Amino acid sequence: MNEKSFNPEMSVAQVLKTWPKTIPVFLRLRTACVGCSMAQFDTLADVSRNYGIPIEQLLNELAENLQDQLLANAI
Repeated sequence: MNEKSFNPEMSVAQVLKTWPKTIPVFLRLRTACVGCSMAQFDTLADVSRNYGIPIEQLLNELAENLQDQLLANAI
């Protein structure tokens, strides 16, 4: 899993449904994305813009979190 698995045009709902282990990233970044009714419409690019988080940072943190989870499960 790498940051290329996530792209700025993915909806938050799609990310959370496909990779629920990314929830801590949204919480750590202090977004209201988890449980938000707009998650089905907002993209990762929207999250980046709305919360002032550089898109590269958001994509990297999502990918790193998922990679860490996968490694932890493999051990």
